[in-house]
Amino acid sequence: MPGKNIDKDLPRQIDEADQFSPDSWIPRSYKLTRLTGKHPLNAEVNLTTLFDGGLITPSPIHYVRNHGSVPHLLWENHKLEIIAGKCLLLGMDELKNQFESINTPIFLACDGNRRKELNMMKKTRVFNYTAAAAGCSYWKGVLPRDVLLAADIQQLAKSNPNKSFWVNHKGADDLSEGKYETCLPLDYALNSNNDWLSKIWLTDYESDSYYYIYDNRQLPSFIDDPESEIAQIMYRHPSTIRTTQMLNSVIVRPAQGERIDLAGLRKGAMYRVEGYAYSGSGNEVDRVEVSLDGGFRWLYCVRKYPDAPIRRGRKFWTWLHWHIDLPVSRFIRAESILVRAFDEHKNTQPPKPVWNIEGMMNNCWYEVRPETHDSSDTSTSLLFRHPVDTGTSTNGWMKPSTSEQIESIKQKASAPEKQFTRQEIEKHNTEDDCWIVVNGNVYDATSVLGWHPGGKGAILAHAGAVNMDTTEDFESIHDNYAQDNLKECIIGKVTQKAMDHMKKDAEQKKAEKSQTEKKDPEVALDKHNASHPTPNYKPSPFHPPPKNSASQQANTSNSASTLKTVSSPILETEDDGSFDLVVKTYFPDENQPGGTMSNILDCLREGEEVEVKGPSGEIRYLGNRRFEVDGDEHTFSNVTLILGGSGVTPGYQIIARILKTTDDKTKNQSH
Repeated sequence: MPGKNIDKDLPRQIDEADQFSPDSWIPRSYKLTRLTGKHPLNAEVNLTTLFDGGLITPSPIHYVRNHGSVPHLLWENHKLEIIAGKCLLLGMDELKNQFESINTPIFLACDGNRRKELNMMKKTRVFNYTAAAAGCSYWKGVLPRDVLLAADIQQLAKSNPNKSFWVNHKGADDLSEGKYETCLPLDYALNSNNDWLSKIWLTDYESDSYYYIYDNRQLPSFIDDPESEIAQIMYRHPSTIRTTQMLNSVIVRPAQGERIDLAGLRKGAMYRVEGYAYSGSGNEVDRVEVSLDGGFRWLYCVRKYPDAPIRRGRKFWTWLHWHIDLPVSRFIRAESILVRAFDEHKNTQPPKPVWNIEGMMNNCWYEVRPETHDSSDTSTSLLFRHPVDTGTSTNGWMKPSTSEQIESIKQKASAPEKQFTRQEIEKHNTEDDCWIVVNGNVYDATSVLGWHPGGKGAILAHAGAVNMDTTEDFESIHDNYAQDNLKECIIGKVTQKAMDHMKKDAEQKKAEKSQTEKKDPEVALDKHNASHPTPNYKPSPFHPPPKNSASQQANTSNSASTLKTVSSPILETEDDGSFDLVVKTYFPDENQPGGTMSNILDCLREGEEVEVKGPSGEIRYLGNRRFEVDGDEHTFSNVTLILGGSGVTPGYQIIARILKTTDDKTKNQSH
C-alpha cells in the first residue's frame, strides 16, 4: 500500500460529494481536485502541492484513477485465486506468511498524465489530467512471480513448450463494463506488481475483456472517430497497447501564475528552476536539461533520487526531482523555459505533442512561458504560465484550438429557442423523466440512461439540477463524439433568471470551498474498545434523539446498494450532542463471514464520518408510565421487559430513564 504518513496527515472527513456514493466510506483530502464529477472519483492535486510533498508522495495527495467504486476489501476474508499448473486459493495471511514480502518505492503515473494539453489541441475521449497525475510511494507485498511459481507455472510451461502464455489479472471492483481484466505476456508479468486483485490465471491467448481492449491504448493520430472500422481494428492491434511508461519531464517551478517582482530585485539575484522526471521499463533518467532560447542551447540540471533503495535489481522504479539555479535576469530575455530528459539509452522526448483519441502518453518538451507585466504603480513583474492549469481553469498559455472554438460555437447555435425556468427543470429528476443542464442548454437524457457507458448513476446524479456542476462534470470527460450525441437530446435553454441562479450558486460554492480549505477537519468519530471485540463508538456532534434507536448506514463499494443497521445509544445523549453506541464485532473466520456493518465500523479511523438518522421504532417511552405505541399514547404502571441480543440496549435506556427520574412511578421487571 502507498504512503509514509503519520495519522495526523490522513484525511478524516468524508467529502460531501461522496456522502451518497458507494465511496462514502473513504475520507479524501480537500486538496484533491475532482476531474470527473462526484463518482467515480478521478482527481489530482495542484502540481506544486504534489512536488512539495517530497520524493515519496504522501497518500492523501496521490493522484486517483478509478473506473468505478473502490472495492471495500477486508483482510480477514479477501481471497486471491491463482490458476496455472495447479489452482491455489490464498487468503491475505497466507500470502503474508508463505511468501517473502518486499517494500520498495515505485513511481506511478497515469498514461493520461498531461492529457489536458492534448485536449486543448483537440478533444480526446477522456478527462483532463495535468502533469500532476503522478506519484511515488512505498509499495509492500509479495511478488507475482513467487505466487505463480507456487502454482506450478514452470510445469505448465514445460508441458507446453510450443505455446506462448499470457498472465491474466482480474480486479475486485465491479464496473459498468464488467470486471477490470487485463493481461501481460508471461515473461513480462513475472516482473510486475498489482493491487486489489481477486484472480490470476494463465491462457495461451490474449484477453478479450472490454478494459483490455479499450483502456490504455494509444491509437494513431489520424483516428478521430472511436466508432470507425479502422479504430476498432487498431484497438485490437498489438502495436497500440501500453505496458510501460514513456520518458517524461516536467517543470514545477516557476509555478503556474507565479510572479517575480522586478522592482526591488537585487543585482545578481538567483532563482531555482525545479521539477520532476521519470522513465519507463525500469530505465534510469540519465540527464535532465533546460533551455531558455527555444531549444538552441541546453543547460545541465542536478538530479535527486529518493533515499535508498532507489532501484530493485538493475531497474529504476522511482522518479527523480531536478533543479538548476539561474539568474533572474535571464528570464526577462527568455522566450520560454523548456525541459527535456534522456534515459540511459540516450532516448529523449519529442519537441511537440502527439495527439491521439485516448489522450495517452503525452511526453513532449514541457514549456513554461514568462510574461512581463507593468502595473499601475509603475512596478514591473514577471508572470509565469504553464501550458494548462488544474481542473476546468483556462489560465495556462495554451488555449482551445480554432477548430475547438468553432465546434463550441456550433453547439451553442444548435440549441432551440424554447426556454425553461428553474422550477420546471427541477421537476424532471427521475429515471423515467431525466433532464440535465449543460452550458445553459436543457437536454432530455432519459433515453441515454439505458446505454450510457458510465452507467445511469452518473447522469441521474445531475437529473433536474440547475447548476454549473453538471457542465463541469460533462466537459471534463466527454469528447466531441459525445457532444454530437448530446445534441440529439436538446430541448431548449434555461431562462436568464435560471442562468443567473447558476452563476451565483457556482460563486457561492467556490467561496465555501475556499473557506473549507482553511479549516482543520473536525473530529466526527471517537472509538475505543470496551472489551474486545465489542468497541464503543462515540459519534459527534448529533442532535439529541428521543430515547430509542438510531440507524447507521454505509454505501457498500461492490454495488450501488446501501447497507443499514439499527442500534441504540447506551446512555443519555450528552450536552455536546454526542452519544455512545456499543456494537459487538463478529470477525470473519473459516466458519462464518462475520458481521458486515460491524466490520465496516471496525475499519473506521477516529475522525471519520458515519451517516446517522433516527429515531426509528414504533414504541417510545415518554416518561412516568407514559408510552407512545404506533403514534397513540398509553399509560402502563407495570412494565416487564424481556431482553436479549441487540434488544438489551433499548431496554437499558428505559430502565436508566426510570431510575434517573425521581418522580417516575413506573414499576419494572426485566428478564
